[in-house]
Amino acid sequence: WGAGIAVAGSPNVEIVGNIVIGNADGIVAIQQDRTDAPASYGPVEVENLSVHDNQIRGNVGWTGLGQDVGDDSFFTSRNNRFFDNDYGEDDDPSSFYWLNGERTRTEWTSFGLS
Repeated sequence: WGAGIAVAGSPNVEIVGNIVIGNADGIVAIQQDRTDAPASYGPVEVENLSVHDNQIRGNVGWTGLGQDVGDDSFFTSRNNRFFDNDYGEDDDPSSFYWLNGERTRTEWTSFGLS
């Protein structure tokens, strides 16, 4: 993924106060099937993710959340949030990723993300 910061199948993560500039991707969360790697501390799932008060700029790819397990609840009901981040003036059409698709800044904010 080449992200400045990546979260892969981890619950209860807070990402705050970072400067993420010039990476392949900005801040990303990835949910994939991890049934082959049981965890001692509970399910290996992205939920209760809080990404806020970061500067995210000049990255080639996306900031956001993607999943390949066929479960949109990672976007809608698992308390995964991006808020109060500073993306500068860049509005590349592919700057954001949510509900398994590239999103513009306008689409990103329409989901209640910032």
